[in-house]
Amino acid sequence: MEHFCPDPEELNDLSREELLEHCKQMKDSRDRVFAIVSHDLRSPFSGLLGLSEILSGGTAGVDRQHLDEYLSTMHDSLTNTYRLLENLFEWGQIERGKYDRTIELIPLEFIIVDVLEPLSAMISRKGIHIVREYDPEQTISTNSRMFEFVLRNLISNAVKFSQRGSSVRIGCRVSGNETSVYVSDDGVGMADENIAKLFSTDSYRKTHGTEGETGTGIGLLASSRFAGAFAARIEVESSPGSGSTFSVILPERPV
Repeated sequence: MEHFCPDPEELNDLSREELLEHCKQMKDSRDRVFAIVSHDLRSPFSGLLGLSEILSGGTAGVDRQHLDEYLSTMHDSLTNTYRLLENLFEWGQIERGKYDRTIELIPLEFIIVDVLEPLSAMISRKGIHIVREYDPEQTISTNSRMFEFVLRNLISNAVKFSQRGSSVRIGCRVSGNETSVYVSDDGVGMADENIAKLFSTDSYRKTHGTEGETGTGIGLLASSRFAGAFAARIEVESSPGSGSTFSVILPERPV
């Protein structure tokens, strides 16, 4: 897995060779991300330009059903583009070490509610049932901004790759000095060789959801970086046709 930007104080402890290698890795990672972003931005903007050209000619000859379809497509494209920019912003903050490092004890339910609210339209449109598999009084020790960002990407992906009318389960397990918050679905799943490629820009692959949904393709990469900045990690269990479970493993921390 690629490394996020270390603290400035940590850079002082690196040798000249280690610093040069770190800079090279950062440059290579940046170049790959730029390539991914240029591809992911081109597609939605091409679609938006095409739809805006149709609508700019007036809507008098367009029936209500087609007009609603055009507007829905534009909304989806704008939503995906906004999420891409949001992910890029967070990634940039991590790479530059510009993020709040506060760790606090937070009620899990509060975070889940905040994460689900902006995803409600996508969840409702696909008829997905959200099943809570955790104690309503459960608390977790983490950085709230990081955790919300990662969880939002995991739930969004679970909905994207789930069949209409199915369920997405959100749960929590405590084992030893670690807390695991998981997002599980009964969707398309994936093979082991594809799991290994999820968090690397070296083997970037973009896939479509069960109803042709597109995505930014960069959310999991940014989530992995953000989680790593707080010594957390993301683990994946999946098999083709049997769904996937993504878990955020949080280390025990004093608050």
